[in-house]
Amino acid sequence: TLNTVVEAEKVAIAAAAQSKANADKLAEAAKPTPEEMSAIQTAEAEFKAANDQLAALQNRVERLKGIQSQLASATAQN
Repeated sequence: TLNTVVEAEKVAIAAAAQSKANADKLAEAAKPTPEEMSAIQTAEAEFKAANDQLAALQNRVERLKGIQSQLASATAQN
């Protein structure tokens, strides 16, 4: 009957509203605290600094390989 359909729709709307409220609560709980955000930002900065240092070391290794190659050539010629 029409009343049954209306009641079923009311129940479905209430369930959807409860699901939305639960999803909102979960989303809020998943947000990092200010302390966690600060720790994340610190870790990101440290990671970037380490990456920059690695790139500098890789460049230095390449330069040293070039010098080593030049020394080997000079030694072979003498």
